[in-house]
Amino acid sequence: MSSDFKIRKEEPVGQWLKRLPSQQSAILTELRALVRANAPHLEEAVKWSAPWYVGNQNVIYLACHKNYAVFGVCNGAHLDNADGLIEGIGKDMRHIKVPSFENTPKHKLLAVLESAVAYDESLV
Repeated sequence: MSSDFKIRKEEPVGQWLKRLPSQQSAILTELRALVRANAPHLEEAVKWSAPWYVGNQNVIYLACHKNYAVFGVCNGAHLDNADGLIEGIGKDMRHIKVPSFENTPKHKLLAVLESAVAYDESLV
């Protein structure tokens, strides 16, 4: 990830989105809105040069790459991935590459978000 795409430590997420290339900014703005509308109890925090959404633990993160945006799922390895949308091989973390919001089924992203939130809530 280019350092130009990373959020600065004290930078508000909205300001970061405005300085990104327009395609990635549009995708990440939609992903942020999806999280905030459907999981408003998650706290938005800047960690590791990216916006994170935190419940009992880290739940979702957003990242910007040259040709796509990332919808990161912190405990994605523990979620159902019947659609094969979630990628990665780590112990817990997984991600979904989103090259355009129009071509990525919103209902599938929402289902992943809901599953991630439910998993986080089960950790109490």
